[in-house]
Amino acid sequence: PECASTTMTFAPDSRRLAVASRDGTILLWDLGRLLSQRGVPRPTRPAELWNQLGSDRISHVWQATRTLEQNPNAALPLLRDQLQRVQMPTPEQVERWVKNLEARSFHEREKASQDLTAVVLLVEAQLQQKLRSGASMETQRRLQAILAQIERPVTSPEAARFLRALRILEHLGTAEARKVLETIAARFPQTRLGKEAEAALARTGSP
Repeated sequence: PECASTTMTFAPDSRRLAVASRDGTILLWDLGRLLSQRGVPRPTRPAELWNQLGSDRISHVWQATRTLEQNPNAALPLLRDQLQRVQMPTPEQVERWVKNLEARSFHEREKASQDLTAVVLLVEAQLQQKLRSGASMETQRRLQAILAQIERPVTSPEAARFLRALRILEHLGTAEARKVLETIAARFPQTRLGKEAEAALARTGSP
């Protein structure tokens, strides 16, 4: 099932996927059965697993998610190391990207949009402020498109990986997994990424 949708979410066991469409239809897919019939290969190398978490193909995301959830001893170091690499953009970086949203070059405008989309989970508040500050029509249009990523399935591989990594840690539910979530929540307070980590912690309950 690689079709377009408005919302999709995995069941807690990661074997089923609910896909909601704009017409109100909700489809429930048995991914284990479906992908075994299709012979989708399962990734094994850490770099391949991390890359596939950012895929826009449901089959690749599911296989990577299942592999990591079934191998917590390998999943925890990978997810911890990758999430530790996340860095908050400086205000100067954000300002430069926003300024380039109305650059004369189309390539520069597109590049700025891509850069901001990749870190939207960290800079949502700054972009909302820019949107309210009387920006040009072009900047407003692009900021609105970037911020829309928060309210629908993200298309940025970077943002998708981060959110899926948090979900896997939540499903693992171990003390070590909770510690990683606590670190993300503490490092990035008042950001969407930090809030998602806090929500995941709350859903896991007391350690």
